[in-house]
Amino acid sequence: KLVGHDAGPVRAPLTDLNEAELAELDVLIKKLGAQ
Repeated sequence: KLVGHDAGPVRAPLTDLNEAELAELDVLIKKLGAQ
């Protein structure tokens, strides 16, 4: 979602990221820039 692609829900035993984790991931992605 953060880079324009929605991969859908994850499969068990993993869980979807919460809002804080999504925000942290967004910061990391923006820090790295385009790949």
